[in-house]
Amino acid sequence: MIEEKDGKYLIYETYAETNYVNKGENLGYPLQPNSQEFLLQLDLGLPKGWTTQFQAKYQARSGQYGYSLDQFMLYAIDDQYPEKDFWNHVFNHTLSILVSGTKKLDGMPISLTASYRFIADWERPIDESTERFDGLTTIFGAWQDPVFNHIVQVGVKIFY
Repeated sequence: MIEEKDGKYLIYETYAETNYVNKGENLGYPLQPNSQEFLLQLDLGLPKGWTTQFQAKYQARSGQYGYSLDQFMLYAIDDQYPEKDFWNHVFNHTLSILVSGTKKLDGMPISLTASYRFIADWERPIDESTERFDGLTTIFGAWQDPVFNHIVQVGVKIFY
């Protein structure tokens, strides 16, 4: 898109209202820095207009330097940073399980959808009490009790 304003041309790749999604998930995927994800997904097409989806997702987040976008490495002392050791510095585990089903109505441009998602989240706090985070050491608190969330969605799509 090219737009003229005050005699200058502004060039944009897309309109601000454009959303990019793949199978209902934003392409700007919600994965934090210093994270790993394991995803297992099964999509089934069944007779008579039925489709189902089963998804299990595990995410882990490491607390070494770089776990937040506003942290940076001090290159003057780069040799003092410990080697990355992802699994020994994990401070967050998230497990998500999704079950969904869709029914396309025969002879009508309508589909009905229902889904259930279970999310379990375990965290331990990172001590950031120093004035400035340098990333040389990371101090963790104790693991907190898990937090459980249940999400139910029901929807109707009308195609025209």
